[in-house]
Amino acid sequence: MRVPVTARINISSPDTQGALNLADLSMSGFSVRSQDALPAGQVMRFMFASPTSPWVVSLIARSVYSRPDAGGPSDAPSHQTGFPFINDDSPAVQARIHQLLEHATAVVRVS
Repeated sequence: MRVPVTARINISSPDTQGALNLADLSMSGFSVRSQDALPAGQVMRFMFASPTSPWVVSLIARSVYSRPDAGGPSDAPSHQTGFPFINDDSPAVQARIHQLLEHATAVVRVS
């Protein structure tokens, strides 16, 4: 089950030049929004980082689809691309995915 990202997570990849925004996330994969479509079948390296702490995690994923993002603003067309994680059955990879989920779905409470 994919969950929406509720905390700001910076995402980048040395395998593409365009800006990426993390759209949703699960233990098996994630999707990103980007200005340009990303080709299906492409294996990419990703760095996920918190803008407010030194936390960073790197993961590898393969793109499986890219389609126009119906939820994006009409004046700035974008695409949404889905990625399953590679080697997600590895305990080390599962631990990194779990860290990512914790950071991406953190809720800040103000008392």
